Amino acid sequence: MNYPLVKDVATKEIIYLDSNDTLDSAIKLITEHGVRNIVVHDADIDEYAYIGVDEVVHAIATDLDTSSLIVNVGLHPLLCVPKDYNIFEASYFFIEDESLIGVINEDGTLFGVLSYIDILNATMNGKEDILSSPVR
Repeated sequence: MNYPLVKDVATKEIIYLDSNDTLDSAIKLITEHGVRNIVVHDADIDEYAYIGVDEVVHAIATDLDTSSLIVNVGLHPLLCVPKDYNIFEASYFFIEDESLIGVINEDGTLFGVLSYIDILNATMNGKEDILSSPVR
């Protein structure tokens, strides 16, 4: 079977935070852009991680000061695959249903991100989108 390449499925408009940004910054980005995950870049070591909305909600629920640095909230490493991988190959890199992986260019720069939902949608290959269908 010919699977789509991750470069054709990945989200190329990435929402970033710097590792020195605060929880308040994450809250604003999640609210403004309606995203489930935000990529966090540590420029000092040129590495990427991500924070999910679940970690942000948990931090708020436990009364963590919103001026706390985002790195203190709980980041996940951003595992990366080359952009010429197909979605079947990339699916092995998902740790859990809600995880996010990076898609990198040949030079190692971040091309985009790919979520588990992106893989599911690409696998359905034009069939009815069960993720947006009402529950009956």
